[in-house]
Amino acid sequence: MLTAKLKFFDINRCGYYKHGSKKPDLGNTTDTLLKLKGWASDGREFINTLTYQAEKEEDIRNTYFCGLASDRQYGDHLLTLWAEVPNDSGVIYGMPPLAKPGKVDMLTTGFDVDKAIPGFPCYFWFIPDENAFASIKFEHSLMGKGNLDNYLNGYLANKSPYRVLDNDDKVIGFSADAKKNSDSEKLNPKFYAVGMKYDEVQAELINNIHRITKILKREKITYLAPDDRKIIERVFSGLLKNTPANTQERTIFHEMEFKPTESQLKLIIKNYNELGNSSPIRNVGFKYSDGKSIWLSGANVAFETELNVRRKDNHIIAPERLLSAIIKRRAELLNKMKTPPAGG
Repeated sequence: MLTAKLKFFDINRCGYYKHGSKKPDLGNTTDTLLKLKGWASDGREFINTLTYQAEKEEDIRNTYFCGLASDRQYGDHLLTLWAEVPNDSGVIYGMPPLAKPGKVDMLTTGFDVDKAIPGFPCYFWFIPDENAFASIKFEHSLMGKGNLDNYLNGYLANKSPYRVLDNDDKVIGFSADAKKNSDSEKLNPKFYAVGMKYDEVQAELINNIHRITKILKREKITYLAPDDRKIIERVFSGLLKNTPANTQERTIFHEMEFKPTESQLKLIIKNYNELGNSSPIRNVGFKYSDGKSIWLSGANVAFETELNVRRKDNHIIAPERLLSAIIKRRAELLNKMKTPPAGG
């Protein structure tokens, strides 16, 4: 038995979409995963399972394909990826836990970079019937949500059999037969998933809508953006002659009197839940007449559980074995996914 932490995500996009559409014209979650497996398992070497260009200066490192298992009865999938971690030409550093602050010498472990890619496995349980997936973290693995985002978006854009190529092998669109047609240039690849939230946050607010007196909002702003600069200048207006210029992002907090209608409240919650990582909005909340604040970040759907699976030292858990252990408890895990813990 191994202790695992499961964190669930709603899949909002997976496939090829026309601009503004929420329904894919081509592909879906199962189609993407099965075609990914076919591409990555065609005899190529592990190092050639990359799907996107790493940007180490932005801390975006390589991700590789380890394996995919599928369940015929339910249509679930277990995807295992390998997330590269920082190293110094094959040397990984550590600090002695009992050392005093100020110590500058580090402990090291090293290996031949031509023979090993430093990193950790990441396990993902996909549940197409629920349009969701769970990242499964053990002591020897990472959550890896960012790696998954980069990897599947990279695959859809750069490696899938739906790519339409020009004479220079440049991707110019996407179609079912990989041939140019009237719609091929209109399709855009997209994998996008957001953390699943328990519904009790929305229920709490709707049930107490008569108590809401203010809306709260936290957002990132930067002096480099003209609209943001106006906000920053207004903050310092009357306090400083010259507004401090700074290229770093700042977090600003808004609090304004607001008594929403139920339709306004539901729309705010819906729009907040659909925000991507690139949105400057960090959090939105509401304040009651008694001063209590409720934030839409809410409670993530995440919990620990025991899975009946074993792992040998220095081994990745085989996708088939991990998926089998999950399927045996599938109904229980899905019920737990949908049921908020006692006390919210």
